[in-house]
Amino acid sequence: MGQREQIVQVAAGEVGYKEYANNNNIFGVWYGMNNQPWCAMFVSWCAEQVGALGKNNKSGIIPKTAWVPDYQTYYSSKGLYKPKGSYTPQSGDIILYGSNSHVGLV
Repeated sequence: MGQREQIVQVAAGEVGYKEYANNNNIFGVWYGMNNQPWCAMFVSWCAEQVGALGKNNKSGIIPKTAWVPDYQTYYSSKGLYKPKGSYTPQSGDIILYGSNSHVGLV
């Protein structure tokens, strides 16, 4: 099984997880920045579980970040960012919503 399938499997294992009040959640605790919006931290956490997490925004398959716009910056710098309508997302891809205000896994 490749990392794409693995990261989807890890994320699927968290379906039904509920945060506590004020964004208190296990992903924020893991990241060291609890009680903050945690969608990017969740993607980073999933990546770590399968060995795909970079140590900073300059390395790794998936950067470790808590800030959604970092994903567009990182993948644009690698020539891998695809704007809406120019690519059909595949399972395991990172998807950005809105004006880089939310991130998830396909």
